[in-house]
Amino acid sequence: MDKNVWKVGSRWGNMGESVLDLFFDYGCVFFGNAYGGNRGDWNAVERGDLFIVSDGSVPVAIGEALGKFTEWEAAGIPFRNRDADEFLVDADAVVCRSRLVLLGERERGEYWGIDSRRAFCRAALAAEKVQKWWGENGRTDGPGPFAISTRVVSLCDESDPGRLFHPGAKYHVPIFQRPYSWGEPQIRRLLEDLHQALSCKDPVFLGTMQLSQPIPLNPDGSIRSYDVIDGQQRMTTLLLLLSILERFGCDSGTGWTLDYAKRNFRTSVNKRAAQNDLDEALDGLALMELNPAVGDETSALRSNPYFANARIIVSLLRELASRDDGGDDAAPVPDEALADYMGRMRAFLEKSVRIVIIETRAGLSKTLEIFDTINSSGLDLGSEDLFKVRFYEYRQRMGDGEDAFDRISEIYERVAEYNRHPCNGTTLPMSAVLATYQRELVAKYDMNAATFSMSQERFFCELFDTLLDVHAWDDFKAFKGVLAIEDLAAVADAHVTYLEACARDADLRIFQRLFWETRYGYAADFPVLALLAGVSAAGAIRPFTEGLVKALVPPSLYYAKHVYQGRALLLDLLKAMWSGEFGSGASVMEWCAKRWTFGGQNLAQLFRVSLDNPVAWNVKWKNLLCRLVEYRASGEKDDALFRRLFETGFDIEHVQSFTDEKDFEQVWREWGDELNRIGNLAMLESGLNRSIRNQRTKKPVAYAASEYRSIRDLGAKVAAWTKDDAIARRKAIAEDLENWLWGN
Repeated sequence: MDKNVWKVGSRWGNMGESVLDLFFDYGCVFFGNAYGGNRGDWNAVERGDLFIVSDGSVPVAIGEALGKFTEWEAAGIPFRNRDADEFLVDADAVVCRSRLVLLGERERGEYWGIDSRRAFCRAALAAEKVQKWWGENGRTDGPGPFAISTRVVSLCDESDPGRLFHPGAKYHVPIFQRPYSWGEPQIRRLLEDLHQALSCKDPVFLGTMQLSQPIPLNPDGSIRSYDVIDGQQRMTTLLLLLSILERFGCDSGTGWTLDYAKRNFRTSVNKRAAQNDLDEALDGLALMELNPAVGDETSALRSNPYFANARIIVSLLRELASRDDGGDDAAPVPDEALADYMGRMRAFLEKSVRIVIIETRAGLSKTLEIFDTINSSGLDLGSEDLFKVRFYEYRQRMGDGEDAFDRISEIYERVAEYNRHPCNGTTLPMSAVLATYQRELVAKYDMNAATFSMSQERFFCELFDTLLDVHAWDDFKAFKGVLAIEDLAAVADAHVTYLEACARDADLRIFQRLFWETRYGYAADFPVLALLAGVSAAGAIRPFTEGLVKALVPPSLYYAKHVYQGRALLLDLLKAMWSGEFGSGASVMEWCAKRWTFGGQNLAQLFRVSLDNPVAWNVKWKNLLCRLVEYRASGEKDDALFRRLFETGFDIEHVQSFTDEKDFEQVWREWGDELNRIGNLAMLESGLNRSIRNQRTKKPVAYAASEYRSIRDLGAKVAAWTKDDAIARRKAIAEDLENWLWGN
């Protein structure tokens, strides 16, 4: 169905500046004098309508309305004070949330039939072409292939048309960036490097900065706006440094940098609160004195991170100027000498600093992946960081406003808050939350087995690539689901609910840990998924947890490794939890026992064969089985039992060991495999085991001193221990565990 198409002007006033960068920054379009004459019927705009944004008659972007126009104060967009004052307050401005895509240079040069005289109107002549273009490019980042370009630039050499701080270059720190956090160590290192280069009169290289694809703010593209992907800390500090050097090191006492920083450098960090700090600091720089009297600066300025660093810069410049003058670093330097040093440093920065600019033409997700690969700052941008930004980008495409990033960040903060005071010291990695979310999506939307087997990093990388039209991966082409912020929050909350339940119930905590003693430790979050699917209540999660551990015991004891069939059966259970086949309150062990077979054998058959096997040669087998024997032998399922099972150093003791006999070959001939079966094995503290040194006479005393109930019971029997005793014990263990597993 054809969509209505509307023209929005991007130039504020007839001779004003472009606000296209603000359109992209805030995710909206706006115009003023909405109630005056010569304006189209903006009340008629509906969600899904298309905009063609133009600079006069030149189209610069095409976008889709994500709602209706409202007065700017009702739009719920956190505009910066400066932008609101300049463009919105007292301007009768109206705003419409939108998703915009830049037009390529070729498209900007074509004829579109745009009315260049009106800030807003219906674009009837351009409608067909706009609709066609949006159909081809609307779910991508515009026409043209992904690309990376690099260039070497000076800092502010006027003879360099590509210099970093150029009147036609505007910079924006995106909302997902971390706050400005440099302090004295980083600033000192930068200034020490510059001072040394100045002394040697050598050019200095200050690393790389990564910028996004530029937004052209005028028809010929000579004025551009960039998102700063990597380099915020250095760029901010260099602007502060240049402003200070110009204020105190130039004959005129003034310079262009301060005005440039005010007009061309913006930040959206901390819900744009960082911009208020930056504006306050830049205003403070204009009034800064080299030797302020105590109390001259307000407490707000003293706590302002930008202004605090400006004071650090002044202090370090004074120190370096004294050193340059041949004096002691701590000795006072005359103001004249300091001004001379600052002037020389300013001239040096202009001509002799070089930076490599890496500019990416790609969507936000791909740009961040590139940064993670080539960043020079040493910052580890983990998969959880990438997920947050890509999820935000996805939610924006789904029509969410800027607050989506804050809502996603709140989930991360809730997880971090839990980790500050974790239950029983069990922390919750955000990666575990994302892995559980992956499995919920796989089950809820009936995805294939390959997606269940993927790491969460690869899963979300390929899923977002597909959803954001970066690359359509085969396993995700048919995905029809919706990723909701509320669902991710529910996953995090369910994890905390489960961990809190484990902290209250030592028996539940034992089973939580036993998952990792099976060969299917990745199923340890299935109880969390049971909470999310509604098949288990928060107060009754232990039966599900215990039942699934029981179901995993037979294949873990039968096979010497993880088998693919086990993963497939777990996926079947997971999908059954969402389809309703496995309902609320159902017994997971009973469900699995009826459906799970491995190589034609059911769980009971696997278990019986396993108990007849010599298990001592396989660490997983003997540790899991001996832990289960100790669990069953112990009365109270309490914290003390948890510590014995998982936090005490132990060995697996052979009650009869061939090495404690002079004729060990005779022992092997007599005992055979029974020597290494479960009837002859038990847990024993490592220290006690070393004290025995396989001497039969020491075993009764060591066994009696053990905290392990399963071996303490053998203390009176070990002196006369026989093969028949081991066989009888093995059969008793098999009967007890079989009754426990199947509830007989």
